[in-house]
Amino acid sequence: MKNSLDENQIKGKIVSIKESLGKKLLILTHHYQRKEIIDLGDFRGDSFGLSQKAAADKDAQFIVFCGVHFMAESAESLSSSHQIVQIPALEAGCWMADLLETLENIGRINVVTVPEAIKKDARTALDRMFMLDTKKG
Repeated sequence: MKNSLDENQIKGKIVSIKESLGKKLLILTHHYQRKEIIDLGDFRGDSFGLSQKAAADKDAQFIVFCGVHFMAESAESLSSSHQIVQIPALEAGCWMADLLETLENIGRINVVTVPEAIKKDARTALDRMFMLDTKKG
């Protein structure tokens, strides 16, 4: 369905919704988004950092992640039970992830399954790195 509103009307509606929901709404924008999208967001950054901000924001009930689907999935996995994570475009994907899936499907590479304990150690290390990085600034 094609939207009949022009860009200014859409922006006005988004601003109005943001004003009515206040701190209950958190809009996250990834670095590569268009300036018009970034200007409407509450935070701009990388996918993991944005996911952490969303999880830490206890007032946010509705989280809109302007990025690709796996970024919203990351935010969802870190979110609290009262938070609902949404992505404006479900079809938004990552060309590198799509390429990997294509190559896996034609059998050119084998994917190694990483044990959960190693994933947990990696997440802990990443958390520590981001905490140290935020203390610098």
